[in-house]
Amino acid sequence: MAFTMQPNTNSAMNLGVSLMRLNRLDESLEIFNKAKDMDSSNNPELRENFVALQQHLDYREEQRSKMKKEQVVAGKRNGAGKMMDYEDEDEDEDRSGGKRKLKRKKEF
Repeated sequence: MAFTMQPNTNSAMNLGVSLMRLNRLDESLEIFNKAKDMDSSNNPELRENFVALQQHLDYREEQRSKMKKEQVVAGKRNGAGKMMDYEDEDEDEDRSGGKRKLKRKKEF
């Protein structure tokens, strides 16, 4: 049995909180903005939920920033990110006495 509800500030706010708890923060922000547009009474609960959502968004951004820094550091340790030039070729004798071309890597 399905039912429909008329959208109002409280139902939108409850949906926003549910999405926030599911860590679907971008969707939650969208719903909270719609709730704010519907809110004529300047609901203090809505403001508190906006603050909570902002804390989640700030934390997520902080974690993403840390991850990016760690990836850069790990990449430098592994030699990743260096530009190499493969144009320099040399000839070398292989085991059978034949000649073969070798490409050398040069760092910039």
